[in-house]
Amino acid sequence: MLELKIKTSVSSLLANNMKDIEDSLDQDKEYFVVAYLDNALLIGRYQTGRFSFHDSTAFVFDYIQKLRIFNLDEELLFWRVSITNIDSIITNKLFGRKRFDTQGEEVYYKDVEQILLGTNSESTGSDFIRIFEQRGFELIMPLIENTSVTLETRYAVKTRNYLEQWDNGQLSYNDCRFLDFVVKSGEE
Repeated sequence: MLELKIKTSVSSLLANNMKDIEDSLDQDKEYFVVAYLDNALLIGRYQTGRFSFHDSTAFVFDYIQKLRIFNLDEELLFWRVSITNIDSIITNKLFGRKRFDTQGEEVYYKDVEQILLGTNSESTGSDFIRIFEQRGFELIMPLIENTSVTLETRYAVKTRNYLEQWDNGQLSYNDCRFLDFVVKSGEE
């Protein structure tokens, strides 16, 4: 069923380095971070003005292909764009958008929870958990609600899907953002 309308605003972003990304964030807020890198997928947090991953040495600006930094109110989404100038020099920049969900234009939306792969888990000895399948897939991500993963209890990413109304009255999806990571039990 379609949710009620929500006020939302979108603005454009550009990042030439990590400082540009950090300057786009509210240093007093906490965020989840999903970093799609050339060589890895990292899931972590941004809090007290710094990024925190299970393996923080892997988080390098030049390796970022896509980056989602989000909480319940907003998401910053960056993606890599390579620009070649007349001297055939490639400049890597991250273009992006910031979507903020408490002000702006009213739009329709639908929130959904998408189960993450992984039916087993083990502690990494820190605030992170290793979620895995017996066939070899694994994610290392922040521990959510101090809960481990089983067949009956799974982690999910909660997303918000935005709809726009066309001139003929039809609704169409036009954007999606991450809201949160949540725990789903078998009864839900």
